[in-house]
Amino acid sequence: MILFTSLRKLYDVLGQAMDRQGIPWVGVRGTTTGNRRARVDEFEAGDAVVLLAGTGQLNRGVTITAANQVIIMNTEWSPEVTLQAEDRVHRPGQSKEVYVHYILSQDTVDEDMWELIMQKWQAQRAVQDREAQFKSVEEILADAALSNAQLAVAKSVVERQARAEGKSEAEVATEVAEIENRLAFGRVRAPKKRRRKKRRQVPENQLSLFDLAA
Repeated sequence: MILFTSLRKLYDVLGQAMDRQGIPWVGVRGTTTGNRRARVDEFEAGDAVVLLAGTGQLNRGVTITAANQVIIMNTEWSPEVTLQAEDRVHRPGQSKEVYVHYILSQDTVDEDMWELIMQKWQAQRAVQDREAQFKSVEEILADAALSNAQLAVAKSVVERQARAEGKSEAEVATEVAEIENRLAFGRVRAPKKRRRKKRRQVPENQLSLFDLAA
């Protein structure tokens, strides 16, 4: 089993909990970069039941086939980061069916965050999809069901298509402004009970592993 988290405090809590339960585990975090390969090899050899890793610490080039259960303890705003974590076990040599579990807390910001991540991923997939080349920009954006927070993604799509068509920077800027206005007037505010509250400063013990990496 592989546990992924980008929160330093949660990483420590999970490690301590496994120690108390006598569960053999190895960890890979920002401060253990030099030993990353050795830790992975130790897990692959069967010396540990759980591999606890920072979400971005096991990226491209790392293959893990000893596990087929992946648990994402907290999500990232960038879907690519989380998908890279999933892909560590979807590798050549994997003989088991892979299960990926996401931990979300009901009636918390987790639900809103998950919705936004899915919308962003749908937008990116729509742009990459071969069928997208036959669609207009507005059709792509409609298919992606973009929400308020995804306006930046929409503008990026418009810019990319306009430049691919050889348009000048002035024409690109005009198209971006036009689609921005259309989306702005067409967006619907979230219900009052679901509106995001003002974000409080993140405590030091909950900063990303990457912020605290040596």
